[in-house]
Amino acid sequence: MGKKIVDEDMRLNIKINGNEAKNELFELEEKVRDLRAENDKLEKSIDKYGKQIERNEKQVAKYTKTLEKERENVERQEKTYASARSSITAMYATYKKLDQAGKESKYGQRLLEDIRKQEEIIRRSGEAGRKSVLAVENLEKSLKRLEAENGQLKQDIADLQERVKAEQAEQKNMEHRHCSEINKIYRAHQQETMQYDERLKRIDTYFPHVKELLPIADQCREMGFTEEMTRQLVCFKPVGFRGKLYSKEHGKEFKTERSTATIEKNPQQAGKFRLCIDGMPLLEWFKMKFQELKEKLGVSHTQKEEPRKGLRM
Repeated sequence: MGKKIVDEDMRLNIKINGNEAKNELFELEEKVRDLRAENDKLEKSIDKYGKQIERNEKQVAKYTKTLEKERENVERQEKTYASARSSITAMYATYKKLDQAGKESKYGQRLLEDIRKQEEIIRRSGEAGRKSVLAVENLEKSLKRLEAENGQLKQDIADLQERVKAEQAEQKNMEHRHCSEINKIYRAHQQETMQYDERLKRIDTYFPHVKELLPIADQCREMGFTEEMTRQLVCFKPVGFRGKLYSKEHGKEFKTERSTATIEKNPQQAGKFRLCIDGMPLLEWFKMKFQELKEKLGVSHTQKEEPRKGLRM
């Protein structure tokens, strides 16, 4: 099975065998393809950074909400702490004014118990306040980090968009050059085609027999004549040979010890030519050889056919 020719093979053939314009065209195609791939990567990076910004903004909103709650909590703890400090100061002043009997009385004991409760409230509110303050500080750091990260991502996106814009402009310029090169090659091809057509017309005008001789040349090669023998025949030179000739009509080869091939004018068709062997039209010569073979086979058994060796001068 023959190898399938793909675009890359075609481009490689142009690259190796083409002219300078085709080589430049191939290089432009490669550059345009590379730019498209690079633009795709940049677009993906921009999309990736955009999604990261969205995630960060959601996290910022979450942190901001939590920060507000923590600040409110700090404010509540500060009020509780201040209230407890005020109460314990008043209670402690009252307790100090009591004599020993008053301190040992139920009122004094209750007052002392209330002082201890207020001290516990102050301790707990202080701890809670410190935790809330620490949480607020951590949240503020996280917010600053996310905002800085988002700022950097937005700057990266802006830089990438500038690169995309520049590369798209370069790609457009290369595509324009690519089209120009294609048009240049197309015009050159048209000119070459016109020149070939003109040459063919001149050949038909000055050498009208060439058109008639080409099918005969193909027939000669098909039968087994060499290139040199075929060249001599189409120059109207007689060619002596020995060996075997292949007949497509009979599907076999016929051997001759010595024969002469010529191309002669066909007397039955004006301006036409025919291939002759030993002065006989080719078909008649093959018929004669086939008849001789049949007569020979009628006399003796079929002999083993010799391997095809071609023709010799």
